[in-house]
Amino acid sequence: MATPVRHLLLSAALVVISYSLAVNGHCVERTFGHDSFVCVCNATCCEEPGIISVPESGTYSQFSSARSMYRMEPFSGEIEAAAGDAPSVSVDTSTTFQAILGFGGAFTDSVGINIDLLSPDARQWLLRSYWAPEGAEYSIGRIPIGGCDMSTRPYTLDDVEGDVELVHWSLAPEDFNYKIPYVKEAMAMSEQEVLIFGSPWTPPIWMKSNNMFNGTGYLLREYYQPYANYIVKWVAAYESEGVPIWGLTPQNEPLDQEEDWENNGCVWHPEDMRDWIRDFLGPSLSAAGYGRLSIMADDFNRYTLPYYVEPCFADPECSQYVDGVAVHWYADDTESPEILLETRALDPSKFILYSESCNGLRVPFEDGVMLGDWARGERYLYNILEDINYYSVGWVDWNQALNMIGGPLFLGNALDSPIIVNGPDDEFYMQPMHFALTHVSKFFKRGDLRIDAVPDNDNIKAAAVLKEDGSVAVVVLNMPENCPSTARKIARARPRKLPEHGPENCPSTDQKTARARAKKLPEHGPKNCPSTSQKIARARAKKLPEQGPKNCPSKGQKTARARARKLPEHGPENCPSTGQKTARARARKLPEHGPENCPSTDQRTARARARKLPEHGPENCPSTGQKIARARARELPEHGPENCPSTGQRTARARAGEVPEQGPEGMLLPLTELRIHRSSFGLRCLERDATALLEIVQPTIARHEVWDMHQLGQFHRLLLDQIVADRQILSSCLLQLHEYLLIELQVVSLRQLHAH
Repeated sequence: MATPVRHLLLSAALVVISYSLAVNGHCVERTFGHDSFVCVCNATCCEEPGIISVPESGTYSQFSSARSMYRMEPFSGEIEAAAGDAPSVSVDTSTTFQAILGFGGAFTDSVGINIDLLSPDARQWLLRSYWAPEGAEYSIGRIPIGGCDMSTRPYTLDDVEGDVELVHWSLAPEDFNYKIPYVKEAMAMSEQEVLIFGSPWTPPIWMKSNNMFNGTGYLLREYYQPYANYIVKWVAAYESEGVPIWGLTPQNEPLDQEEDWENNGCVWHPEDMRDWIRDFLGPSLSAAGYGRLSIMADDFNRYTLPYYVEPCFADPECSQYVDGVAVHWYADDTESPEILLETRALDPSKFILYSESCNGLRVPFEDGVMLGDWARGERYLYNILEDINYYSVGWVDWNQALNMIGGPLFLGNALDSPIIVNGPDDEFYMQPMHFALTHVSKFFKRGDLRIDAVPDNDNIKAAAVLKEDGSVAVVVLNMPENCPSTARKIARARPRKLPEHGPENCPSTDQKTARARAKKLPEHGPKNCPSTSQKIARARAKKLPEQGPKNCPSKGQKTARARARKLPEHGPENCPSTGQKTARARARKLPEHGPENCPSTDQRTARARARKLPEHGPENCPSTGQKIARARARELPEHGPENCPSTGQRTARARAGEVPEQGPEGMLLPLTELRIHRSSFGLRCLERDATALLEIVQPTIARHEVWDMHQLGQFHRLLLDQIVADRQILSSCLLQLHEYLLIELQVVSLRQLHAH
């Protein structure tokens, strides 16, 4: 039956009803110039909501977080006395929907690095805030298989070229230092079974068509079986370390429509993914005794659904290995949640799990971290509630903790996180995002059944679950009436009831987008020229009418044809299009062209990748491509002043653990020999900043000419103390440089120990 639940709603409050709570700690508030506050935690205290108990019959408990006041503050009373004129949410317990699986976050390299900056007691508080019964009660963890964008370097678990038998496959130092220890601590804290799943960002680059960590290279078919073996070895290795694996996504963000990609990645067209799961990954896992693992297809944004999973779901031999669909939230603000219903309709037996979410993308660097920003917490909760109401069984956040500038990560950008770590002061900050997640994860537990929750007010978003004991938990997001959030404005556009407006009744961008999604695209524009949305929609359907001057195919047509590798010759003097050159480059069949038969950039790149590099340039100076290729192969001729090795040589030697410049008894490089260049830490940091940093730590360098493991353990505190001592030079760039220095020294030292 439908039961109205009435309560006092606070302005922009996150509210949970139907539970009582023992509070272990209160928020120590601090503001950083944004519209709300953070809760400060350190080695001695931290805000904890506490352990939940069910309220007595006829009573309710309410826990509120408000922009200006409190976090998870408990209120209680008689249900009948709560009735009145306040807005209400009607819950219907007569019909149930999907069972909740759980909520959680990822264990990335960056997360472990930041937790490691804290003292042991502060680390415990941070992990408790997520995983303990007194905290958010997370129950799902995601682990990148190898490196990801939240690493300090690009790497995989077998970077030895041509190692088809995976003889050199091994877990990385980051697994042992930053992932496994904290996964095991989280598992020990939790009263629930923690479900761990892995996601690879890229195969080893020697298995890929472009021989790169990023870009749009694909897995070469001759490596389909070795790569399946690679994944199986990761499962076995983690389980041997005491971390049971529950599931896998075959690829984080499988690239299909993208023309370029900055992060570590791999192109997987839907049909190729179907073939690999059906013929290689699924059978290999089963043969190794891991057929019990839950495989989740896609692991990308809403706009890839449902088309990306259709080929596998339509093939019984592939579908038998796939248990669910993983979705990222980054397109939730622009793509209708109806997509989730369409995906579920393909096979209702397969669950939908949101597997990654993060604020701070595609904003200026200085806005990557916005400490205390309420809108980011509101955005999180809005989408979580919407996704649950559209059959998601849970929600997994991205990084559990980042530093004050949203890192470290080797791409040089910045992201936000529910917890931000301030290592120098041995404290961390719990943001509104953390409490948005806690309001759901603490009350919607594994096995709870979703029920309908219908608000009577447009300013309210709600979701509810029915528990085994018959009690009900409701999570409510209350937004200001006079200031709709971005999420609410998008939600209003989604019903596609868009009033006409603009000059000459010109449809707005939202209208055109909504119409394009519905694939009901009126012709408009000069000479009835189809809009970009129309061309994209037609391209996706692969029904591309000829258009343009001299029947020149559109970009969408060229892309579609390129994917099919059926590329007609066109253009001035039959000049191949970009798509043709790219396709030929991948096939390494590159005709000579250009002035004096000078190879094109694509040709040089392809030759460099194949390591068949003709000498060219002034005085036969090798090109950048040649130097990079040689560095990768570690066949590096000596060059430079006094035969000084290049940056590439030093990096290659360090990674291989072959660092000749070292002191007695296997000591590390003298810090004065560690040269820093802009490419190491992103364009935002200049070489003069590196010089400034080295000048700051010169007294420390003088005390320790070379660095062994014991001295390295003190390096972090010594260096930060000296940076913080002069606030004038405390900048995000210098902090980033410091982290780069620290991580490079750690990587070198670990490889040194392994070599000895």
